[in-house]
Amino acid sequence: MLLVRRQLEALTVQLQESRLAVAQEAQRQTTALLDAERRHIETNTLRACERYFSDSVIHSATHRIWNAAEKGTTYVNNPNISVHDCITVFNYLNGIAVGAKEGIFSGRIVRDHIPNTIIEAVDNIMPAVLSNMDGYEATIDLRKSWKDGVSYQR
Repeated sequence: MLLVRRQLEALTVQLQESRLAVAQEAQRQTTALLDAERRHIETNTLRACERYFSDSVIHSATHRIWNAAEKGTTYVNNPNISVHDCITVFNYLNGIAVGAKEGIFSGRIVRDHIPNTIIEAVDNIMPAVLSNMDGYEATIDLRKSWKDGVSYQR
C-alpha cells in the first residue's frame, strides 16, 4: 500500500509539473504572438508615414499646396490653393489617424514621424480651406490627443 501511495504522489507531482510547463509554454506563445503583432503594427505604421513623403501623388499635392500658400504663410482666403490637393492630403492623413485610433497603426510612431504634418494640417490648413471638417474627426482627435497629453498608443 505504501508503494502505491508513493506512486500516486509521484504521479500527482508529475501532473502538476506538466500543467505548469503547459501554462508556461502557453504564456511564451502568447508573448511571442503579441510581440509579432506589435512589430507588424510598427512596420506598417513606418511604411504609412514614409509613404506620405514618397508617394508621388501626395508629394505633388503637398508641394502645390505649399507653393500656393507662399511657403505656408497664406492659407486663409487663398484662391490659389487647390481644395482637391488638400482633400488628397487630408484623406491620407485621416487614414493614418483612423489606423492609429483603431490600433492598426502606432499612434506613438505617427507622433514621432509626422507630427508637424498633422499639426499644420489640423491647426492651419483644414480650418482655412474647408468650410466643414466633417469626415476628418480621426485626424482632429489625433491632434487633440497630443495637446491633451493622451495619445493613441499601442
